[in-house]
Amino acid sequence: MPIRRGNITSPNIFIDNIIQKFDIQNRNFLIANAVMEDRPIIYCSEGFSYLTGFDRGEVIKKSAFCTFLYGECTTNESIANLERAFITVNESKIQMIIYKQNDNLIEWGE
Repeated sequence: MPIRRGNITSPNIFIDNIIQKFDIQNRNFLIANAVMEDRPIIYCSEGFSYLTGFDRGEVIKKSAFCTFLYGECTTNESIANLERAFITVNESKIQMIIYKQNDNLIEWGE
């Protein structure tokens, strides 16, 4: 017998809708838990995984600050800007040099 939901919906429906919407658009993205202190990543798109060279399993539960993508040319200023965006919960556009798993620069257009 199927389970009836009625007016009760899963708290994950919102997240599921975001994932579905952006996956259809072939976007490279992460979703993190902003309530927890370290802001652990709870979802990694296939495109993000392909772009960075990290498997989804390697990314899940890492900090949304994405320190695993920092490298030699990642500036302290860009890191501080990212951290500030998380703390103030403001939408921000940040330019940051980040690296793939094989230490090559990630390149993309605007």
